[in-house]
Amino acid sequence: IPYSVPPPRQATREANKLEKASGNFNTHGKKEAQLHMNSKQSILNRRGVLKGPSRANLSSAEQEWEKEQQRLATLKNKREQMTNWRAKQLYGTRTERAELKEERRGDMLRAKMIKQANIQREMELDKKENDRVAAYNLKMERLHAQREQARRSYLTHIAQENRKLEQYRRRKQEVSALKEQVDSQKSPDFFARFGRNAL
Repeated sequence: IPYSVPPPRQATREANKLEKASGNFNTHGKKEAQLHMNSKQSILNRRGVLKGPSRANLSSAEQEWEKEQQRLATLKNKREQMTNWRAKQLYGTRTERAELKEERRGDMLRAKMIKQANIQREMELDKKENDRVAAYNLKMERLHAQREQARRSYLTHIAQENRKLEQYRRRKQEVSALKEQVDSQKSPDFFARFGRNAL
């Protein structure tokens, strides 16, 4: 016989029978068994928490919806305009056709002016960028020339100091040699003082 879990009431009755048979019947056993076997505490019976989208996602969804609505409205207006133009072109009077022609010509002129303005603006931006790059290059060249001049001046100063130091050393050596010569001339000769047979 496969093992099956008895329902809570049946398990409580069986527990009471066992306690009565063993002689250790507790008056609170029924309540404890009911609390122990309470099905409300089961995780399977817990009510799920319904969570909606976060505020960031909700605002993003609203913005995307508004953008989509604007795009659809723009497409609708363009289609209606094209429909009116076609109706005037096919079934309109001569005056309406002339007005449509002038309108199309004006649109072409405005598009051409906008294109020229964009080209002019791009040219101005390119000119400003070229001027900025040229000014930067000139500044860097001047800075490089100043550094090179400072390096050459420093090297010239170091060479002059080394030359002065070498002249000082030579002069000191000459003075020392001259002093030794004078001292040797002033002091008497060893053999003159003690004779040739002093050794």
